Amino acid sequence: MKHEELLREIFIESAVRLIAAGGFEKATTRAIVQDRARLDTVRLNEAHIYRMFGSKEGLFAAAFEEIDAELISLIRRNAGDGGCGAFLAAWRYLCENEEKCRFYARYYYSAYFCGETREKHKAAYGALGDSFCTKRLLAAALDMAFSVHDGENITEKDAEAFLRHR
Repeated sequence: MKHEELLREIFIESAVRLIAAGGFEKATTRAIVQDRARLDTVRLNEAHIYRMFGSKEGLFAAAFEEIDAELISLIRRNAGDGGCGAFLAAWRYLCENEEKCRFYARYYYSAYFCGETREKHKAAYGALGDSFCTKRLLAAALDMAFSVHDGENITEKDAEAFLRHR
């Protein structure tokens, strides 16, 4: 892996982890750099964030776009049965990746979700066909995954039952 790709991955992982745990106010550029500085042999500084992403907000957008691309890919691969497979694949992914789930929701419902990032998101989901239905299924999967992370015992059978009653 190239040095720049490694730095990009480190910064995105740190931003996701910090925002998932404490929200945007905890994800300062200093905190993002310090989050991994003690774990890695790579020397990091805040200037790297600005050179790579243009701004802290650019880093947040890049992190969202990366997770969004993973979800879109899952939905596309599992969309053949009227949305059920896509919903379950997204739900499983979100349940298995708590930090990504919490980050994704926080970003999606924040003032940061605007401009180019929002337009890319809308275009990608619009290309899936019925974007209203896809967005509603993703929102339901996100909500149910959050419930799992908050301690509710929601099983895959419960998720399937939800789909039958939608």
